[in-house]
Amino acid sequence: MADFKGNPEQYESAPTADAGPSLQLEALRRALSNTGDDGKRSPAEREQRAADAIVRVREVADYLRASDERIGDLQAGLEAIRERARRDIRAAQERSEQAEARVSAEAERADAAEARAREAEERLGEIMAVIEQELRAGRAA
Repeated sequence: MADFKGNPEQYESAPTADAGPSLQLEALRRALSNTGDDGKRSPAEREQRAADAIVRVREVADYLRASDERIGDLQAGLEAIRERARRDIRAAQERSEQAEARVSAEAERADAAEARAREAEERLGEIMAVIEQELRAGRAA
């Protein structure tokens, strides 16, 4: 970024990229229009003022270029962060969906195991009933 030399008020506030072209042009006009009392100045003084105004215009242009570059860098960095976040979110969603599928499969297996356990308990109850009947019949005989 260009360093501004001299009286900061003479530059007003340096226009920023988001200030818009009209404000930048107005600042440039103000810098160049301070020539109202040039009739009282010598040609050398007028030449020096013109050279100073050109230097100020160049400094402002350098500042604006540097600002535009910085904005571009920041926007590129922001887009990279956004893309990384999108990829991370997609990966997390995929992992979540895979986990949900695993949980669902495990729940189905657990339900099937419970059903088999109930059937086994029912069969066991039936077998126990048959055994009790046979024991009673054997005792009665």
